Amino acid sequence: MEDPEEQRAYIEKSIDIIIQLFPESRSVDNYREKLWHDFYYMTDFQLQALPPSGIRPTFEDQQLRPEKVDYPVHKLDYKHYGYNVQVMIKRL
Repeated sequence: MEDPEEQRAYIEKSIDIIIQLFPESRSVDNYREKLWHDFYYMTDFQLQALPPSGIRPTFEDQQLRPEKVDYPVHKLDYKHYGYNVQVMIKRL
């Protein structure tokens, strides 16, 4: 299908069918938008139709990852008791 309006109608009908198959997903925020992103992903971002949000997802957006969070590292002598017990032992 080359016509963007025809693609959009086909995708909207497919999304309606998916929502009927999985009614529990209706409560998820922006579920329709997530399904649009899934359609773009399945077609390798070659769709000509514009999603309802007006923002066409790209491959680069899909590859973005959040920055890694550095967690504090504690050397634990008694791992099976946990860090808080080790702190209590040091206070005694």
